[in-house]
Amino acid sequence: MAFTVITFLFMLEASAFEVPRWVQQKSPSFNSAPVLQKFMAPFRSLQSKMQTPNSRRLQAIMSEECATACPGVKTFLEAMMTPPDDSLSDEEKEAAGAKLMCDNVDTLMCTGSEKVCQDEGQEETTEEEKKMGEDLFKCSCACTAEMKMIEDSKKMCANKDKVVGCLTSNSACGTTVSMLGGTRSADIICEMLDLGCEELGEKLPECVGAEKMTTFGGTCSPAAMEKKLADEKDKCCPILSDVMGCYKKDCVTLGWEQQELMLASEPLMKTMDEEEKEEMKKSVEGNYQWGEVCTDSSLPASKAALMSASGSASASADDAYHAVPVLGMAVMLIAASF
Repeated sequence: MAFTVITFLFMLEASAFEVPRWVQQKSPSFNSAPVLQKFMAPFRSLQSKMQTPNSRRLQAIMSEECATACPGVKTFLEAMMTPPDDSLSDEEKEAAGAKLMCDNVDTLMCTGSEKVCQDEGQEETTEEEKKMGEDLFKCSCACTAEMKMIEDSKKMCANKDKVVGCLTSNSACGTTVSMLGGTRSADIICEMLDLGCEELGEKLPECVGAEKMTTFGGTCSPAAMEKKLADEKDKCCPILSDVMGCYKKDCVTLGWEQQELMLASEPLMKTMDEEEKEEMKKSVEGNYQWGEVCTDSSLPASKAALMSASGSASASADDAYHAVPVLGMAVMLIAASF
């Protein structure tokens, strides 16, 4: 059962709470579910020690002090260490592991926040992080199948109503969906999928030329982020024209709109440090330099123009309460470069 439980933990982190990395010259470093990682740390450590039989060091989560602080942890660990029924399929074993985790949410949250249950050097959890971690985990338990679908944009889009419906109809998912985006966000993902934005992005270096793309990402994009694109206009606007000839304008503007929704998500912003927030803000504000400086591109020169063109003029932090963005790194490669 231990392997099944650990697999479920990693599935929750990797699929449910992964937020996109904006691949650009100066990209913010977003960690996947940093809050959830803290709660998972004791179990990762346990897994590591299970794989090192000669280790004599007692893990904090298995100590008497932890058992006193978190009644139920011993029972949970015993169940976790019980080998799964070999007659079960891998899918059934995973489901059993998920049920065990979800039936013991309170114990998991306790061990993730009680210092006596944490190994030396493990980062302490604040009350706000404890509440967010609990909400994230409970949402994953309420919508486990739907969360798994979002690993693949094609699967998510084929089941979009089911995925979004589960998340928006469960009170346990309020923090999660607020952290991940807005109602418009799921539509953006699927529109970009229909447009083939990922495939077009992958072909850009070949279509535009490696040298031009190097200049575009190494000189032009940083200049846009610093709002100094006008200084590089003669060099960068012609390259933008080449890029737009290989890519689609809608792919660019949809990517920008997605970034705006992420920036509007207060819970997501709380997972970043000040430097990451500043980089994210500069990236989003820098997008409009392209429309302002390279006027022939017809790209939006402001957020108002972007939202008006997309029909999302009312998009705000409040709208970000209701959706599920799942954009792969490759899909966002070029949209984040502008």
